[in-house]
Amino acid sequence: MKKDSAGGSPELNTDRDVDVARVSLNLGAFRPNERDEVEALMITDVGRRIVAAAVAEHLEGWKRGDWLDRPYIERLGNWFGRKAPPAMLSQLNKIAGSDPHPAYVAFATGMGRSSLASDGAGSSDYRHMAAAV
Repeated sequence: MKKDSAGGSPELNTDRDVDVARVSLNLGAFRPNERDEVEALMITDVGRRIVAAAVAEHLEGWKRGDWLDRPYIERLGNWFGRKAPPAMLSQLNKIAGSDPHPAYVAFATGMGRSSLASDGAGSSDYRHMAAAV
């Protein structure tokens, strides 16, 4: 995103920014249809970059917030630890470890609780989806 000409809030300038903002917003509720969309995005390299940027933006939002829903963020990290393809896990771990703020720690904790995240395997659902492409 770029700053607007007055130096104020960022303005969206590409489809990628719109996708990142939308996915980041969707992580707040993360209903089944939103989870399906994120899983579908994680099939491609471009989609994985969008999702990783959205996760980082989402965690930054929690960092700037007045309160923190640690159990929710841990569940989100656990979901990504189970569902993210192997090619994305190291990137998500890097994001989770990039800041000592409790939001990042909670996400890292959730990823760590996923047994698949620790052995580097991705979701079998993801491998099935990737084979269909």
